[in-house]
Amino acid sequence: MALDTNKESNNVMVEDEAWSYAMVLSSGAALPMVLKAVIELDVLEIINQAGPGAKLSPTEIAAKLATQNPEAARMLDRMLRLLASYSVLTCSPRTHQDGQVERLYGLSLVCKFLTKDEDGLSLGSHSLFCHDKVAMEPWYHIKDAILEGGAPFHRVQGVSSFSYSGKDPRCNKLFNNAMADLSSIVMKKILENYKGFEGISTLVDMGGNIGASLSMVISKYPTIKGVNFDLPQVVMVLIPMRVYHFEFNIMQFLGVTNIAGDMFTSVPKGDAIFVKSIFHNWDDEHCLKFMKNCYTALPNHGKVIACEYILPVIPKTNNAARMAYHFDITMMVACNGKERTELEFEALGKAAGFEGFRIACSAYDFKVMEFLRIFEELMAPTSANYEAEKISYWDLQEEEDEAACSFALSLIGDAFKFAALKTAMELDIIEMIKKSGRGARLTPAEIAAKLPTNNPAAPTMLRRLLDYLVSHSIFTVAPTTLPDGSVERRYGLAPVCKFLTPNDDGVSLAPFISNRGEPFEKAYGMSLYEYSGKHPEHQKDFHKAMSDHSTLVLKKLLKTYKGLGGLSSLVDVGGGNGATLSMILSKYPAIKGINFDQPHVVADAPVSHPGLEHVGGDIFTSIPKGDAIFLKWILHCFGDEDCIKILKNCYAALPEDGGKVIVCEYLLPNPDEATPDIAGNSVVQFDMCMMVVTGGLERTAKEFEALALAAGFQGFQVAGSAYNVKIMELLKKN
Repeated sequence: MALDTNKESNNVMVEDEAWSYAMVLSSGAALPMVLKAVIELDVLEIINQAGPGAKLSPTEIAAKLATQNPEAARMLDRMLRLLASYSVLTCSPRTHQDGQVERLYGLSLVCKFLTKDEDGLSLGSHSLFCHDKVAMEPWYHIKDAILEGGAPFHRVQGVSSFSYSGKDPRCNKLFNNAMADLSSIVMKKILENYKGFEGISTLVDMGGNIGASLSMVISKYPTIKGVNFDLPQVVMVLIPMRVYHFEFNIMQFLGVTNIAGDMFTSVPKGDAIFVKSIFHNWDDEHCLKFMKNCYTALPNHGKVIACEYILPVIPKTNNAARMAYHFDITMMVACNGKERTELEFEALGKAAGFEGFRIACSAYDFKVMEFLRIFEELMAPTSANYEAEKISYWDLQEEEDEAACSFALSLIGDAFKFAALKTAMELDIIEMIKKSGRGARLTPAEIAAKLPTNNPAAPTMLRRLLDYLVSHSIFTVAPTTLPDGSVERRYGLAPVCKFLTPNDDGVSLAPFISNRGEPFEKAYGMSLYEYSGKHPEHQKDFHKAMSDHSTLVLKKLLKTYKGLGGLSSLVDVGGGNGATLSMILSKYPAIKGINFDQPHVVADAPVSHPGLEHVGGDIFTSIPKGDAIFLKWILHCFGDEDCIKILKNCYAALPEDGGKVIVCEYLLPNPDEATPDIAGNSVVQFDMCMMVVTGGLERTAKEFEALALAAGFQGFQVAGSAYNVKIMELLKKN
């Protein structure tokens, strides 16, 4: 019997975790957009400049910002709390003499890569570019690209991503700064780890842009003659460019000769050719062309040194793998390029004539590869042995450093996870797999066959999309080795998909996958509610999202919460069309149910249960009388002042000898609690969504209790939960 109980308990835990992850995904834009805002406000730099180990309060940070907004500190606290829940920041409480607790925020290890180092480099610039509107918009057109072909960026902007930079100086500056910082950070690590530049007399940097990478190599190896090779418009014009925290012109790099040309025609001769982040811009055919030109340009003992992400053959769920898949989807969105596996790189090298191939070392998540013209060169001492170097070089601190960089890049890419999931929802992929039977797995080709598409690239694009989502534990994958030695992937549903595909009642959290993470009123000039009234399609999607979410939670509530038994009348405040109350009355038919909402909402609401009555009115004026009043996701829409007004009206509507208000809301962790788990993360993300969309907020249990006491209630208790939604009772008499 105990075994069965444990099994049931484990099943509940898995289900609750799946629910929490689904809710995190449904508000997935919150984390990266908050990180972007914090970087734009220089908040991380403010904390960093306060000294090693410094911790600042939101009030102290707000005092250093150019703002007169009296709410700035409170808004900052909510944003920083979200980042702390994901271990981007540390958070510790400080209790004042009056008993009030405020949060103090410090920098975690990942902030090493989100704040400027001694050379002025940071991945913050990468975040600013990745979450710029120009970069984000194409992600909402992946579905169209899969069905119809082409690169999403070209569909949106009408030109390729390479051509667009010439049209938009602002975006071009963001892009160049992001690439310069990322490239320099990686190059510094390459020069620490990679020994293969030793002994080279002439090094050609193919696609070297302004020559910054080559200049860094020559600074360490001054005997090398450097040849920076790029297109004429890149190397023949004197262009100011930021490298580290200095302003350079391309002609200012000592020891570097600039040569203009086209890598698809020919490549300058050298002992070695450096190719950093070039392969992933191109398909195999184009890569083979420039690799053959590299082969021709090298002497027998020469080599191509390539630096790229390497995809695992089968998706993994660590940050390094996630970033490799993130960059792969980014290339699919931007330019029809792709990341590759180790075997795919080796195959390109052999097809171009190279006899040898090896991975020489890592630089954070990037791999440094060598393509050797002659096989015997594998044994030459031009590069340190990768495994030996790895053992001697990596200590615990270095591993933490690598992990922090991976985490920083994964945070920046988190918004794209949301967009990729949105694409899978739009294509109905989860539903397709579910309808194929319990435990079913489908290949990308089988999924593509069910889509209205003639795009021959659809299966490949789907495979890349699904690999990315597998790395985030949204799908599962099982590899099968075919007779020809190739590996076929079959994709199934991870536990979280239970809440992303309609259940027996036809409801799911899927409609929630629609938030784009922009401050709503500022972006659209009106509130969410006004916007919905003017845009029926958005209103339909919004109500579907709210209805499905509500139904899923209420079914769970009716299983776990016993506080509805014995009531003679129940008022559902803000009950919409009465669906929630109808579900309650189906289980408790003796209750008289009053569905209370604005007159235009209840005017055409159906009477779906004989004990149900619709009443129109205004919650800020008065509320119908009842033994109990039900408030589900009402209080988080409003500030404290409005909430107290609502609760005072509830208090007046309850019987003199007692009665209660039943509140269903998410609960934020208290300031002195440990860093939230995934359930806590979802709540903090929803708090940010409320700040962005309605100006409302989520609250702690203590904050709800304070509201209740201010409205006159004598008792307060958390009576139960439905998934990670808490059921609270506000008691008129204690």
